Amino acid sequence: MGLSRRRLLKLGAAGVAVARGSKMFAQVATDRSRIPIQPVVVRTSALELTLDAENGLPSSYRLVRSGIVFHGEQAGILLKARICRLSPRSFADVELKPVSHSVSSGRADFRFTAKYDQGSPATDFTLHYVLEGSAVHVTLEDVKESAGFELISLSMPSLVCVDETERGTWLAHGDDGGNLVALKDAKAAK
Repeated sequence: MGLSRRRLLKLGAAGVAVARGSKMFAQVATDRSRIPIQPVVVRTSALELTLDAENGLPSSYRLVRSGIVFHGEQAGILLKARICRLSPRSFADVELKPVSHSVSSGRADFRFTAKYDQGSPATDFTLHYVLEGSAVHVTLEDVKESAGFELISLSMPSLVCVDETERGTWLAHGDDGGNLVALKDAKAAK
């Protein structure tokens, strides 16, 4: 079965992430998945997204019609915020865990508080996941910075993961208009 780049890029976040072998979307191995202790599940008619309440990150994506599962963050890496204290001027990288979460129809919100040097609360924000068909939209919402602090950036680990044991796997990404890379041909840092 052939697939043009244009059709591939229209499939959505979970749909374009990973495929394996000669079949278009054969099942990706599930033995390496990290199952969340507190799963948060959000569904549409096309996609089931399981998030981990402990870190606020995707654990897995399941395409409803085919049952194919894509894995989310597997290494246990947390979100990291870069915070600026304005006076005296200094920066800190802070690992984050959600302080709360909520789920409603087709969406999940995770509320975070970043503390500067584990002390004063520097900023609060919400990581917002919305499912639309087979696509997942992730946005940063409701940013509230405490006086004297600024949120500079938020680093997220991988939203979809594959590993080198899945030799027939390929990855589609949107750099420079879209690219398709066979994992067996990929090079480190490329």
